[in-house]
Amino acid sequence: MKTIVYIVPALLAATIIQSFARETEIERHLAQADEHWQQFDISAAVAEWQQVLKLDQENAKAGQALSKLDSAFENSDEFLDVVSGLIDRGLPAQAQSALAQWKRPYASRDQQARIMILHGRIALANRRGQEALPFFASAETVATDAQLVQRARLGRGKSLILASDTKREGIMLLKRVIAESKDANIRSDAAWILISAEQLQGRTRIASIKQYLANYPASRVKSEAHSELAALLETDHGIVSIPALEQRLTALAAADDLKRRTAVCRNMQASVSKIADTTVLKWFADELALLPPTRETPVPPREIEALALERMATVSRGTHALEAVRRLQRVSRGLIADNPLDERTQRWRSLEAKGLLMEGQLLLMEGKESDAINALSKASSQYLRLLQQGDRTAGQTLLRIGRLLESRGRSDGAAYHYGLVAAAFRAEKLGAESLWRLAMVYREKLDRPLKAIEILQRYHDLYPPSFRASSTSLDRIRSLGYSDVASFQGAQGLKVDGVLGTRTLEFLKIEEDTFREILDSSGQLSPVRGKMVHKVVFDIAASLSERGRFRESISAYMTFLSMYPGHSLGDDALLAIARLFKENDLFNESVAAYDRLMEDYPKGNLTSHAYIEAAYCYECLGEWESATELYDLYLKKFPRYNRASTASANLAALRKLTRYADLVSERDLPDSKMADALYEMGRILYKDMGNRQKAVQIFQEVAGRFPKTYQSPDAWFSAGACLLHESNFESARDSFTSLIRNHAKSRLADDAQYWIGHTLEYQADALNELNNVRVTLKKRSAAETSRLRHDLTLRRNFWPDAKETSAAWHEPHPDILRSGHIRDKVRDNFLEAIRSYRLVVARYPLGDMAQKALLQIGSIYTDDLKDPDSAIEAYRELLEKYPGSTAAVDAQFAVGHHYLEKGALDKAERTITLFLSSFPNHARASEALLNLAECHRRKKEWINALDSYQSFVNRYPAHAKAGKIKEEIEWVKKYRF
Repeated sequence: MKTIVYIVPALLAATIIQSFARETEIERHLAQADEHWQQFDISAAVAEWQQVLKLDQENAKAGQALSKLDSAFENSDEFLDVVSGLIDRGLPAQAQSALAQWKRPYASRDQQARIMILHGRIALANRRGQEALPFFASAETVATDAQLVQRARLGRGKSLILASDTKREGIMLLKRVIAESKDANIRSDAAWILISAEQLQGRTRIASIKQYLANYPASRVKSEAHSELAALLETDHGIVSIPALEQRLTALAAADDLKRRTAVCRNMQASVSKIADTTVLKWFADELALLPPTRETPVPPREIEALALERMATVSRGTHALEAVRRLQRVSRGLIADNPLDERTQRWRSLEAKGLLMEGQLLLMEGKESDAINALSKASSQYLRLLQQGDRTAGQTLLRIGRLLESRGRSDGAAYHYGLVAAAFRAEKLGAESLWRLAMVYREKLDRPLKAIEILQRYHDLYPPSFRASSTSLDRIRSLGYSDVASFQGAQGLKVDGVLGTRTLEFLKIEEDTFREILDSSGQLSPVRGKMVHKVVFDIAASLSERGRFRESISAYMTFLSMYPGHSLGDDALLAIARLFKENDLFNESVAAYDRLMEDYPKGNLTSHAYIEAAYCYECLGEWESATELYDLYLKKFPRYNRASTASANLAALRKLTRYADLVSERDLPDSKMADALYEMGRILYKDMGNRQKAVQIFQEVAGRFPKTYQSPDAWFSAGACLLHESNFESARDSFTSLIRNHAKSRLADDAQYWIGHTLEYQADALNELNNVRVTLKKRSAAETSRLRHDLTLRRNFWPDAKETSAAWHEPHPDILRSGHIRDKVRDNFLEAIRSYRLVVARYPLGDMAQKALLQIGSIYTDDLKDPDSAIEAYRELLEKYPGSTAAVDAQFAVGHHYLEKGALDKAERTITLFLSSFPNHARASEALLNLAECHRRKKEWINALDSYQSFVNRYPAHAKAGKIKEEIEWVKKYRF
């Protein structure tokens, strides 16, 4: 009993499971049958229902479906109407499938005729006229209904027309159908077939179709007829006109199925792209806006309206274009709002974005930049949204917006767009182009060169350049896993130049012999090939150096070296770094950079410079033995190089200097001896070795430590002279000023005051001509030097013990280029120079420099300030105070010349005559004689002018102007006497 108790529930459970499985299978077959039925695949639907009945003979749904279908097969014209509809919709294959289910034994004669007509129509739809003929002929024989007979004749006539030998017979038959049939649809169908058969062209065909539409306004091919008429009108007019567009709109209204409406919409879209008349476009857009959105179309009429507005904005200008793009945006937004779930929403967003973009461009053309930028910003947001939604074409537009912003000086906005596109299209050429543009914007427009280099590093990593090489060798390199020749050379420690030279090929052969895990060529990726970056990075570093941005320049050069460790420009980069450190008095860092250059590039074409320049740094550090060692090495390694004589001379000077250095190291040396020894060291550095930098340091030490010795004023003066040679004007003035302050009665005091004026004059000249010669002045900046000195991280890359220090040589830097307008600064410097020269005359009237000072004052007024009256006053003062001096003679000539230039002829004549009588053999006497003749000529004193000209020819017969003066003499004799 217990066994039975347990077995029965188990059997019951199994039965329930089987029943559930059967029900599931039944539901699956029913669902597939419904799907086949929806697709007009009737035979497949019947098969599925039959499977249902096998599983469940009592299934109501399947039984009912099959009984209805059988009933339709036996006695129902509705089924045949369905098949006919399939053919009308251009679905002959589905019609054939449905018709195959028809059970002919149950059909009436007229149903049989309809079936034959349907078979014939299917054959015609497949362009098989000969196959269709028997069906239509049989239908004509079997049918009892007169209209069916005419329908069969219609089909037979159309079939006959398809073949050239029976075309005439077909036309006659169709004309008979038109004459005899009482069915307007049959007559209109026959008439349309005849129009097609007659193959009329041009305006004749236009007239024929218009006549057809007038005779058969309810034709079933009305939409097709209007579409063809529109196409013919476009061809005949040569443009898309309003009448042609009217036909398109009528064709859309008459289309009674989705396929025909689709064709009409496609034709309207094509027509819009051809219109160039703003009036036509506006009319078409207005008409489309009035169409009710009641019928299903693949492209909503309002979208075509948007396309017309887009085209209108393209072909028009000014107000019309702006109105069009703004309306385009409204239409696009309306489409999205009315159809938020439509699959074309993305397309409408794109149209709205384009409208915003075009609005921005049009506003820029009108000069309304603020409004334009606002529109472009909105367009950018839309395109970014499209990009995020998968529209890859938006990337190219974002790039164009970036370029547009860049052209308008909106570099930040341009950089933002380039960055977006670069990130979104990282593995494509568009991404490479955007990243490159981003780097150039940071370099050229935003003046952030280090950021540009950072981006170029990323560009280099993502898009390796494609060097020129034979395809076979390049394939060999890539088969080893390297992207290009440069990558291979860098990995092998070779010189990176991208050229497959002998050395590179040798290493390639060695690696091929030992390489065992070669990638299959089919698995190779094809990375986007980028531009060459190394030259750009190097140029950025060099330009930073030229602009005096020392710290950034060194960082850029270091980045270059890290990116291209074996590149042929590596020695240039290291040399530039060393020189930048040297120019900023960071000699330990500079020596370290020179050492790296000598070690990494022992045979480089710039390495020889490193020995001489590093020796200079050791001189500035006071490490005479190290400097001597480098000069010795230079002479051994490069005995025939141009700077060998310099090295040899410096070696000899160093030996003398070392003797004085040893003397100075003796602590018990008297002050006078110590000052003398130090001064001699400075003199050797200055005069014999050309190291003004270290010389200044020693001269200032002498002047500061031993102010009471006779060397002190000389040291101040020599320090000033050294600084002036280096265009360090303010520091030079400080040195000359210290001499006057501490040694007012020194023989050099007047010289110092004179040279203070000279430093101001030189500074003004330097600012007035900021050319390549004055590059040191252009670069000099206290702020930039301070930044470099405080960047210990950067400096310790070369010298680990680097500490913050103050400059001994280049401080204070003038920063004269960064304070005020240069023109004002130039004038102020000249005026200050004049005041300084005036102090020379006032304080030291009997000194050697007073006369020179007055002469310089006159020269500044004449040549620089363009004030000849003030210059004459200075020269007159010079003549009065120092009449017998050489400077006075020059001044007297200058006064006469300026009187002549000014037109004060009497004063000029007296001054020039005095000069000639006082200094008849002076070098400028010939020029003075011509000036005197010019005075007489302007005063029309022809006899005196002739005497002066003749005196000039007699005294200076070999002068370059003698021939011309002789011609002038003849002219005066001929025309003035």
